[in-house]
Amino acid sequence: KKSDQDLFLHIACIFQNYGVDLVRSMLADKNLALVLRSLVQIPYHNGIEMHSLLVQMGRQIVRQQSDEPEPGKRQFLVDAKEIGDVLVDETGTGSVIGIS
Repeated sequence: KKSDQDLFLHIACIFQNYGVDLVRSMLADKNLALVLRSLVQIPYHNGIEMHSLLVQMGRQIVRQQSDEPEPGKRQFLVDAKEIGDVLVDETGTGSVIGIS
């Protein structure tokens, strides 16, 4: 489902180790179906965790989403150098919804 794909990218790029309740409130109370598919885990401390390879895959998907080589046109900015470049050059667009 598209909503599960979006949730996967949000967790991979932004919400690693955030509390489950916080993530649900920020993402409009989304159902965490990714837990059932073993894509994320919620260990005893109640923070959402995702395997590092899944995080890398999610971030690579975000990098490839933009047809333009310009990072400011992506949904998420996760690379420190690219974040710095976008902020210094003021090239961010309305497409950017998260910086991590």
